[in-house]
Amino acid sequence: MSGGKKGLAFDISPEAKAYSRWQNREYLEIEREFASQWRAQVKAMTFESSLGYAEKLGIDFLRCKNMDDAFLAATAVVESTSKPYDLIGFVLSSLAIPLELHRTVVQRYQVSGFPPIARYAPYVAHVIKVEVFFHICVLRGFISSERPSNKIDIAYLHYLPFCKLFVSGDKLHKKTAPLFMSKGQLFVWGAELKADLCGLNNYYMDLPQETKDQGLASFAAKPPLDGDFLTSKLWDLMGAQWRKPREMEMPLSKHASDNMVGYINSFKEVVLSDSDFSEFDIDSLDSVSLQHSVSKRKGSWFQLPKDLKSS
Repeated sequence: MSGGKKGLAFDISPEAKAYSRWQNREYLEIEREFASQWRAQVKAMTFESSLGYAEKLGIDFLRCKNMDDAFLAATAVVESTSKPYDLIGFVLSSLAIPLELHRTVVQRYQVSGFPPIARYAPYVAHVIKVEVFFHICVLRGFISSERPSNKIDIAYLHYLPFCKLFVSGDKLHKKTAPLFMSKGQLFVWGAELKADLCGLNNYYMDLPQETKDQGLASFAAKPPLDGDFLTSKLWDLMGAQWRKPREMEMPLSKHASDNMVGYINSFKEVVLSDSDFSEFDIDSLDSVSLQHSVSKRKGSWFQLPKDLKSS
C-alpha cells in the first residue's frame, strides 16, 4: 500500500540475475561444481539397457529400417494397451519418479482402467515416445551410441509441445525434431537463422548514427518491413500482426515520466506484513510492476538511448 493505492513490485528474479552474471562469464563456485558433475555424468552414460526396454515393451526393433519406422514403433507403444505394467514401469524409470510415489502412480493408472498412455497422460506420452524412439534408434544404429551427449541432446525434444518454433544447430535435432512436430510448428536450422541475423545486423548498421544512438529498442523492436529476411517470415508464421501500422502515440512528457517512475518506486519501499499477505487479492491491485535488468550497451549496439543516464 502506498498513498492509498495498492500495488505490487517484483524485483529482478534470482534466475535473471544469474543469467546476467553468466553473460559476463561470472560463475559461482557451486555452479562450476554442478557443471563439472554434469559433464562427468554425461561422459559415463551407456545404453546397455536399450535392448531390455525394447523387449519388455514388445517392440520388434529389427523391423525398424529407418528413423520413420522407429517413430511409428514408439507411437504404437504409447497408443497400446497390451503391456500396461511394463509401460508404466518404463515411465517410472525413464522419468526418475521417486520410489515412494511408484505405488500411487500405478494405482491411479490401474483404477483408470489402463487406457492408452497417450490419452491418459498426453505429455507423459510425448516424453516416453521420444525416449522409446531414442532407444530404438540406438539399437539400430540410427543414432550413435558412441556419443553419450546424444542422450542429453534428444531430451530437448521434450520441450516441443510448448513451442511453435524449434531452433537448433544440432544435426541430431535436424533429423529427429520434425518427426515429433505437429501442424503449425516449424524447425529452424540454426545456421540459417544465424546468417539471417547477420544480415539484419548489417541492415541496421547502415542507419544514420543519430538513429542508432537512440538504442535498438526504438528502431529494431520488430523486423524490417522491407527485405527478404527469414526473421520477418518467422514473425509472419507466428501470427503476429506486426506489419500493420500502429496508431501514433504521444510520448510521455518528462514530468509525467518522472511521476510514473516515482509512483512505481514507492511500492518498492513498503515492507509487507503477514496481514498484508493474508488480505492479498490480485484483482484489487491498482498496479503491478516487474523489474528487469538491461545492459545499456551490448557489443556494437546501444540497447537503450545513448544519452540515458545509468543508475
